[in-house]
Formats: sequence, C-alpha cells, structure tokens
Amino acid sequence: MACDQSVISSTHQAQYRPVLIRGQHRIMKYLQDFGASAGVSILPPPPFNKSMLNKDILTILLDPEPIHPMKQNCSNSRKMRPDGFTLIELLVVIAIIAILAAMLLPALSKAKAKAQSTRCVNNLKQLGVANRMYCDDFSDHLPYPNWDGGNSLTAPQGWLYSMNPNQGAPAGYATGVCPNPYQATTPYVLRPDAQAAWQSGLWFKYCNNYNTYLCPVDIGSKDYLPPPGTGRNNKLSTYVMDGASEDFAPAGSWPQPMKITAVWSPMCYLLWEPNEFSLSTIPPNPGPAEYNDGSNYPNTAEGIGLLHSKHGGNALAMDGHVDFMTIAQFKQNSTVGAGPGPGGKTYLWWDSNPNGD
Repeated sequence: MACDQSVISSTHQAQYRPVLIRGQHRIMKYLQDFGASAGVSILPPPPFNKSMLNKDILTILLDPEPIHPMKQNCSNSRKMRPDGFTLIELLVVIAIIAILAAMLLPALSKAKAKAQSTRCVNNLKQLGVANRMYCDDFSDHLPYPNWDGGNSLTAPQGWLYSMNPNQGAPAGYATGVCPNPYQATTPYVLRPDAQAAWQSGLWFKYCNNYNTYLCPVDIGSKDYLPPPGTGRNNKLSTYVMDGASEDFAPAGSWPQPMKITAVWSPMCYLLWEPNEFSLSTIPPNPGPAEYNDGSNYPNTAEGIGLLHSKHGGNALAMDGHVDFMTIAQFKQNSTVGAGPGPGGKTYLWWDSNPNGD
C-alpha cells in the first residue's frame, strides 16, 4: 500500500513514535558497544522530537514495497517511449507478411483451379442427364449435333441452338446464324433476352440453366465475348458434341441422328472441351475456328481442351460419366480404324459407318 506523502496525520505520528524511539535506542546501544570495544566513546543522541518524524521515514514505514530505483527508471523509460512501431519492427512485420503470402497464394490458386475443374465436371454430368432424358423422349435417338457450320437457314434444331425460322429459332434474333446472346458492342454484356438463345436448343428444357453449358475458365478467354468475325461464332457452350452422331454428314444434308443404343459402347464420348488453340493457321487465332458451330471432328487437329490442365481436358461419355482425357488418350482415340470397337471403331469415332470413319 502506497503512502500519501503530502499528508501525515497525527494518528500516524502517535502510532509510529514508540517504534522509532525503540529503534533509536537499539541502534545507539549497538554503537556504544561497538565503540567501547574499539576504545571510542559514543555520545548519547539528542532526545527524540516530532520533527524527526519526517515524511521520508513514514514513507518507508508505511509502504512495504518502496519503488526500486531501477524499476522507477524502467517505468520512466516506458512512459517516454514514443507510440507506434520503429522502422525495424515495421520491416520485420512486412517481411513476415510477405513470407506468409508467398506460402499461401499458390495453395489458394490451386484450390480455385480445383473448384473450377469440379464445376466443369458437374456441368458435363448435368448435360449427360439432359441427353439421357432427351433420348428417352425421342425413341433413343441422339439430338442433332449442330453439325451445321453455324450459318444455315435449313439446318435442323440441334442440341444447343436453332437458327432455322421453322424449327425454333429464337424471336428477335437473326436467322441463318448461330444465336449470339451478347450485345455486339463493348462491354459485350448479355442481351435482355439472352436466355432465348439457349432456349432454342433441344436440351434446354431438360437443363434450363445456361451457366451449365459454360466452363468458368473458358468464358475468360479473349475470343469469347467479341462478336462473330472477331470472336467466336458459338458463344452458347464451352463443350462441343461429337459429329459422329450424324455420321459427319456433308454440308447441307441432315441425316437422322443415331440411336444411343446403336453406339458400340456406352464408354464412347459424346461431349468434350475442344482445344481453342489447336488450329493456329486459321485467323483469328484462337477459338473462332473451334467454335464455328456446336459440333467437332474428334481429331487431333481440333483436339481436347487444356482449360484445367496442360495435359488434357474433361469429356462426357454416353453413360453419363465424365473422364479426364489426356492429350495422348485423345490422340489414340482419334486414330480411325485402330480402336477396340467393331471395324476398329474408337471411343471417339463411333459413327454408324461400318469401317469406323
């Protein structure tokens, strides 16, 4: 308990006066004994009076833990220290933050890439369900694959879109061209009636969320948003259908698509992500050549996409499962006549032609 040194009450004086007198007597007795042994005479002290009861003595008596000089100096130094960080401390903090960021950012980037790849796989699985439901409704026939060049008035309504005014072409859109859901001028935002472009496709009533048709990585491509002629003709889907369902028919002819039950194996692939960078000789590069319509040849010239990995991309099989297909696997299945199916058919070349092509 600290003593208030500004005031010394009479009560305190009366209480501690006997203590001080006894202490004084003991000290003098000790000095006199010591002086006698040394042959020195020690005179007795003057009588005790109240003036000797000064505030310093009372401070020591009343404060059992007086402030040590070193502690007092430390306390003063803390009070005199300026607020905030020193330059060295600030640099250390910045260095620690930089090290933590260097450790965490790659992990966060990988987590984001994994999430995008998972969403892409889920998209394909939902489209696989849509295909199964369509086939159930249309006597097992697969939909038209939009193997039409994206520029024909007479092309039948396909899995992804219609541009035929007599077969479901969206109102308010130009006919004879692939419906473009984006405005033709920057910043290329969606049209107010954008969903009508997707609604023109045969699968939309089974899978009515247009985001399901788009990979979250692909829509960031530099050729995705610009209008046809500069960008893609087909902006409705990241995924393309195998032209095998229509036997890779020549332009202007529209044979009825195959039945899903006629495909030699349920492991055969129906949709995949194309490689928009593969046909670099066709300007403008990349994507427009790969996305001229809703269907592709399954060959190495058009390739498997590299949206989620430099080694390959996702592909949807007839039975609804999704595989990660490497570049090597895609190339192997692109070799006509060298597959495990009848006549050398592969999991990509599964059309009804007896020789596998």
